[in-house]
Amino acid sequence: MEIVTTADVNDPRMQRSRAALLDAATDLLDTQAVADISITKLVEHAGVTRPTFYQHFPDIPGIARAAALRRLAAASPIPAPIPIADLTRQQLHDLIAAQFLPDLEHLAAHRDFYLRVLDGASDLHLLGALVTLSLERTTLETFEHVTREQGTSAHDLMTLIAGGVTWLIIT
Repeated sequence: MEIVTTADVNDPRMQRSRAALLDAATDLLDTQAVADISITKLVEHAGVTRPTFYQHFPDIPGIARAAALRRLAAASPIPAPIPIADLTRQQLHDLIAAQFLPDLEHLAAHRDFYLRVLDGASDLHLLGALVTLSLERTTLETFEHVTREQGTSAHDLMTLIAGGVTWLIIT
């Protein structure tokens, strides 16, 4: 297997081939189970070669996970921090819900795609990446004030919330 260097990752040709592979995987996963997608079928759909596939991904479950994370990451923008010093408990609840609702709506709209990925390519790496993605979508600055008063960190609080959101996604 060829080793991809940092210089390769910044190469526009590498970026285009990776994007083509992810686009093809997304298209195929919209209608097919992970187990029904072959590397041959995927590279033909992407218009790249088999060695190009292996430069980017180890196997079909690996590209399925990457396609799901890429699709979910593009679903909604990362919100701007909102100071919460004067928010009521209900307003804080509504703020948290507003940060995760677009992702949950996106997941519902593309339910079959994500179920195929979870069914055929789910592993601890994917689940951890989902928590990380959810965590990146939160505005930690929003929770700094509240957590400082309670003696905990905003990162720990939001990791707990992101883990809960990931559990909602899975169930």
